[in-house]
Amino acid sequence: MKIIVIASLIAIAQVCSAQERSSFNITQQNGLPSNTVYDLFHDSRGFLWVATENGVARFNGTEFTSYDHKKVRSKAVSGLFEDKFGRIWCHNFYGEILFIENDTLRKLDSWESRYEEGFPTISNLGDSLLISTQRHIYSYDLLKKQWRLLDSKIANLPTLIRYHAVHDRETWVCATTGTQTFIKSLSTGGRALEMPKRNRSKSPTLFQLNYWKGKTRILNIVDNELYELRYDTIVDVSSAYRKQLAKSRSIKSLGDSILALYGNQGIELFFKNSWIELLNGKNVSAITSDREGGLWVSTLNEGLFFFPNLFTTIFSKTKYGLFTKLAFDSIHHRLFAGKYNGQVAVIDSSVIVKTIFTSNQKEIQSLYVDQESNQLLVFSDRLYFFDLTSFQKKGQVEIGAVKSIVKLKGFFYLATSGGVYLLNPSSNLTTRLPFDYRTSRMAFVPTTNELWIGTQKGVMIFSFETNKQTWWKPDSTSISPGVSAMELLPDNQLLIGTLTDGVYQLSGHRLLNKITKMKGLPSDHITALSYDQGKLWIGTDRGLCSYTLKDKTFFTLDAAKGLAGNEVYSLVASSMGLWVSHSEGLQYFKRLPGKNTSKPLIHLKQVTSDGKSINNFTREIRLQPFSRQLTITFDVSNDLKGRGTTMIRYRVKGLDLDRWNEVSLATPVANFLSIPSGNYTLEVVALNEDGVLSSNRLLIPVIAMAPFWETTWFIFFAALLLLTGISSILYFRLKRLSEINQAALVQQNLSQELRIAQLTSIRAQMNPHFVFNTLAHIQSQVLNGMKEAANQSIQDFSSLLRKVLDFSSKELIPLQDEIEVLQKYLSIEKDRFDGSLQYEIAVAESVRNEIVHIPSLLTQPFVENALRHGLMHRTGEKKLSIRFDLENDCLVILIRDNGIGRKASAEFNKARKKEHQSFALEAYSRRIDLLNASRDRKIELAINDHYNELGAATGTSVFITIPLEDEPARKK
Repeated sequence: MKIIVIASLIAIAQVCSAQERSSFNITQQNGLPSNTVYDLFHDSRGFLWVATENGVARFNGTEFTSYDHKKVRSKAVSGLFEDKFGRIWCHNFYGEILFIENDTLRKLDSWESRYEEGFPTISNLGDSLLISTQRHIYSYDLLKKQWRLLDSKIANLPTLIRYHAVHDRETWVCATTGTQTFIKSLSTGGRALEMPKRNRSKSPTLFQLNYWKGKTRILNIVDNELYELRYDTIVDVSSAYRKQLAKSRSIKSLGDSILALYGNQGIELFFKNSWIELLNGKNVSAITSDREGGLWVSTLNEGLFFFPNLFTTIFSKTKYGLFTKLAFDSIHHRLFAGKYNGQVAVIDSSVIVKTIFTSNQKEIQSLYVDQESNQLLVFSDRLYFFDLTSFQKKGQVEIGAVKSIVKLKGFFYLATSGGVYLLNPSSNLTTRLPFDYRTSRMAFVPTTNELWIGTQKGVMIFSFETNKQTWWKPDSTSISPGVSAMELLPDNQLLIGTLTDGVYQLSGHRLLNKITKMKGLPSDHITALSYDQGKLWIGTDRGLCSYTLKDKTFFTLDAAKGLAGNEVYSLVASSMGLWVSHSEGLQYFKRLPGKNTSKPLIHLKQVTSDGKSINNFTREIRLQPFSRQLTITFDVSNDLKGRGTTMIRYRVKGLDLDRWNEVSLATPVANFLSIPSGNYTLEVVALNEDGVLSSNRLLIPVIAMAPFWETTWFIFFAALLLLTGISSILYFRLKRLSEINQAALVQQNLSQELRIAQLTSIRAQMNPHFVFNTLAHIQSQVLNGMKEAANQSIQDFSSLLRKVLDFSSKELIPLQDEIEVLQKYLSIEKDRFDGSLQYEIAVAESVRNEIVHIPSLLTQPFVENALRHGLMHRTGEKKLSIRFDLENDCLVILIRDNGIGRKASAEFNKARKKEHQSFALEAYSRRIDLLNASRDRKIELAINDHYNELGAATGTSVFITIPLEDEPARKK
């Protein structure tokens, strides 16, 4: 009998597995200087400071900024705190005192002569620092930079000082002699209190003082005992904390809401009137909280752990494996969680109380709780029936992969990979419905007496009244969507999750709403749906959110709110909380986190121009003449939860029509390639993961100094010199006018040669701004370390220049060569458009069958006009099409863009006072005249602007018609 009881207890211990609190581990792979962390501190600006074996670092929630000093004797640091001037202080393991000021690590050199063996204890005391060693205690005035020895205040105490602590500006000193330990308040000047003497300790006892809920607590680190200071009496309260003290060597209060006892066996956290175990078995060195409700824990060998939400727990995949399907028993308030190994976990009150085993280790593909017959239906390799009370197997049915189960009028309808089957539970016989498609989800709508069947190819409706099936489509022009999930609401509205189009909300056969990524979903690939109390929970391959059906609002549950994995497999939402199976395990949210109302702080981290740093950038950014490139790196504090999702919006007033730009904290860099000379203002704000605006707004002057030739004095003397030159030229021109008239006849004979020379000159020109911008883009790639992209850009640009130089000496070139130049040119421009440019060069089949020659570089200037003055200023999708066709023995070239039109472009350039002008129509007409001089049939040009029904410009078309009668030999 005794053996049976012991065996039962062992089995229960193996089955009853509790969840862990969900956390994120941050290690050296994420940029942490070392996985050995000694201390943590959350400063007044919202940054997290980390003291490690390899130095001190600042963390903004996304990246670490490390600090180093060449003359320190040890990189290992601890004892972090902040003084009233915003400086961060610490000491290294050699005993040197360090501080960070103006983003630079400095050493307190005047401490060297007072240093003793061992670590100093340092505290902030208003305008001073309090520093104690093993034999002395000092005060250091931060303003006067003066030292003061305070030993006289503790003259009646033994001279071996072990520790001091400051609470609410009251300073306590702990001192020992032999095996006796005393504590004394230096602030009140009261008598020294002797700590209770314990025979267990052979060495002087070390103590930590802690202030929590109005009481001073004293932790005996050696003997694991806890005391409270009540007036002039020290009371032993260890019995109330015996379990927690057994695993602890430190005590820390986080406000009045949390008390933490921690050590090499994890953390015992007193929170919401109960104790919580965190990081059981891990060697914890420090703990702190941030203003957003997050908890940060450091360890001595595993880096940092971040708990964004203490109300969520997880069965991690590393310990329990992955969970596939979930089902909820609303009567017994139990969750059934299927796994990849053929097992089903029975979870009650966040504890696995039972594991149901199928006869194989294949993935659980579907679960169904049949409360009417008190059965659980499970499919892995076959369909199993288990009793909901005893969890004993009652039977099984051989059938193909079952993805979804619906019960109607005592019968089970099974959506399988081979179609839909009707299962009679009394006989276990199956009947296949006349439906040949691979099915995944089903839902029965009682108001219409229809079974909705979801497949990867669309939605099928089976009517029980007509016994017919029809495909459902959102409208007459759409195709039926591929289905991944279905959910029927209490009012019989049907929600259909799709593979590519988000969620469809239907009433009857009518589409009421389409919920997509454009409206707020993390992704349009839906993986799971669950409805509870007016909220639809939507799982996707890239995250999870809830959608309130009444007011159509979204709430995103992501890593900032504690979600451990983005790829969601299954969902169960109920009054008991939210269960999510995802790529990191099975997670439970007992209470959902609210909106993060903590306002971030935006900072400028670094400003450079042409690769050189600019100092004092918080006051103004001054660009020297010839320095037009500007790179700004941002930083955000007080948003540790965002994990890189914090958005930074910036603009330079006076540039780009004051248009706002946006980057994330994961890539917090703004790059300006060419800033014209003038005075501007940089404006920057930040928004946290819930869209809360930063508490500060940066407004920094930007001064781009003009080169000397743009200054007033230079322009004046240049104008004077120009007038003198023009006068001289007019004089000599009038003098030689008669000579020119006499040479007119000779000039006429040479006119044909002049036309050819002029054509060659015009063909040799390429817009200087294109060359400058391309070189500037390559320079930006080099400055940002994009060596491979810069090398490719140089190759493309050099190839284009070779073609242009080659064609400049030719009057006619094959059409294919002209198209090749356009392709190389557009390839370069597309790279500078950051991929937003879409272009197409189409050649009609009739043209391909001809050997066609055209005047060289005829189309490139108009393509450049379309990019620079049509598409450059357009937001959204930018399209350019070029088509070559034959009509009436003529080559017809159509250049079409969806830009802002010529009128808006002219106004835009005028508003920006833009010096660069588009390719001049007069110059092109001149070239046409020169070309037409030797042609019987003339080249024609037409330019049309397009407008929509509201009168808004929708683009520009250029038509060039070239007769082919003077072409070289042509071949059909």
